[in-house]
Parts: sequence; structure tokens; C-alpha cells
Amino acid sequence: ISSEETFEHDVTDVHSLGVAVRAQASELSERLRGRGLVAKTVGVKVKLADFSVRGRQTSLAQPTDDHRIIGAAAAFCLQRASVEGSRVRLIGTKVAALTPAGAKQLGLFSRAASTGAIQPASHPSAEREGRPAVLSNNITPGKGSR
Repeated sequence: ISSEETFEHDVTDVHSLGVAVRAQASELSERLRGRGLVAKTVGVKVKLADFSVRGRQTSLAQPTDDHRIIGAAAAFCLQRASVEGSRVRLIGTKVAALTPAGAKQLGLFSRAASTGAIQPASHPSAEREGRPAVLSNNITPGKGSR
């Protein structure tokens, strides 16, 4: 999901660009909420007067639909795009890596470890290298599952 603005006149003021990406973040937040989604990735696209394009994106620690978080991440990406002193013709903000708002990411071993589904095991090569081996559901390395 994205939002872009083409300026009537090229913009050189970085503060004005920051205001634009924060406004776009608010719009994107509303669109995410309207669709019941959250985003883990935020990015910006900047088109300069010479029509070259610079894009930067960042991943969030947790998916969100909060306009403040999306706006801060977009401002961070804008800063990384190094547009200070450039004439900007277009600015765009996007959100990606979308998931349903109610979805929760489970830890890799949280439930399985508590139910005993994953059992620690020894394996000769792991013991020689001094590292632990973790096997699940009686899968033996090199032999596949049965």
C-alpha cells in the first residue's frame, strides 16, 4: 500500500518533505486500519528533478498500523535517502509485509518446547564441534523423516 505526492514545484526543504511523509503515514495508517492490516516494512521513494529515483526502506520490530510509528520510520528512511540540497519532484511512502491486525507471531520454540514436541538430542558431529543438536519428531540428520 502506498501514497505519493508530485509537487507542482520542486521542493528543496527537507522539513517540508518530512511533513509530507508524515501526512502520507497518517493516510496509510487509516487505509491499513480500514483493511484490518498491520505492516512490518515502511519505505520512501524520492524522485528528483533529474528524474533519478532514490528509495529506502526499513523493517519494524513489530507490525503496526500506528501513524506515529509509520511516520517516524518514513522520516528515518527519508533521512537515509540523503536528499538534502536536492530538488525533489515526488515523494512517496509505502508499507509492506502486511499481515492481519489480530495475527500474532509465535516464538520458534515457545509452544513446542513446553509441550515436549522438540527434544534435545546428541549427534556425533555436533558433539565433536561442541555445539548442541536439536532434533524434532525423531528426525535424524541425513536420514530424513519417517
